[in-house]
Amino acid sequence: MTFSGKLSFWPIKAKLNRDVAIIGKMSPFCAVSVGDQRSKTRISLKGGREPQWNDKLDFITLGENKARIGVYNNGILLPEEEIGSRELSFQGIFSEQCIEEIVYIYYKGEIAGQLLLKLEFCPLNELVSSTLKEKTSTGLEAKDTKKLENSPHDSKLIDTHQQGLIK
Repeated sequence: MTFSGKLSFWPIKAKLNRDVAIIGKMSPFCAVSVGDQRSKTRISLKGGREPQWNDKLDFITLGENKARIGVYNNGILLPEEEIGSRELSFQGIFSEQCIEEIVYIYYKGEIAGQLLLKLEFCPLNELVSSTLKEKTSTGLEAKDTKKLENSPHDSKLIDTHQQGLIK
């Protein structure tokens, strides 16, 4: 079964076993890839083995059911040196819609650390519905509605909505 919608990742913090810093403390960041989309957190400057981020990374899923998540060091010589990573299936998120859990990351088959991660999923039909409600509550003016009706792409959305296929 495939799902489409908005998938949000919050890498909150990590406890890392692997230290790749040559000098001083590591400055880790977390990167997530879903399909061909990639996003990353801000760098936890001098976060060392216990970085904290709590940054929200949003993705639009069109049937994908797994992601690649990794923690990297923003080093002087190597700006994106892998500390650890893993492939993560998010099938369970589609039924629960919000999960917070600790996942292990690996480097060359060895545990490189733990990552506290929050995942949230909003199905496409709920996204469309909330967007339409926002437009209705802000009150599209008549001239804005005419602009939408004149756009070939948007007129399909209006026609579909009028037929009751989008709620």
